[in-house]
Amino acid sequence: MKIRLIAIGKIKEKYLREGIEEFKKRLRAFQIELEELELPEMQGDSAKCVEQESAKILEKVREDFVVFDIGGRLVSSEDLAKILHAREPKGYLDLVVGGSHGLSAELLSHTKNNISFGKITFPHQLFRLVVCEQIYRAASILHGKPYHK
Repeated sequence: MKIRLIAIGKIKEKYLREGIEEFKKRLRAFQIELEELELPEMQGDSAKCVEQESAKILEKVREDFVVFDIGGRLVSSEDLAKILHAREPKGYLDLVVGGSHGLSAELLSHTKNNISFGKITFPHQLFRLVVCEQIYRAASILHGKPYHK
């Protein structure tokens, strides 16, 4: 399975990049390729940035994509495993992490798969590491591995 993590902005911190790379490596044991597609973060008026960033995301996503959105449906690690399992027949899954200003209503209207890891606010770059860890945890659940406790 190929998972694309489509995100606004680049990971700048070395320790976060190393963590993401570690989970990408671990996922290969489950025949999951995690690809990151980093789109440029726009500068200026926040509303305009949201519209521009969301338009760039919409150009890249494939059908049935999943958006991480603080206002989305709260999911557990087990729920994320079910989402991965449901996409296995297609062979791919696109996951979207918007920019620091969020995502446009237009983008959100193109998916019924808005999910949330909770109401807390994560630093944008750290959240991407958390997403990678949760993908690995979900794959561990699906394969009956002891990582998930």
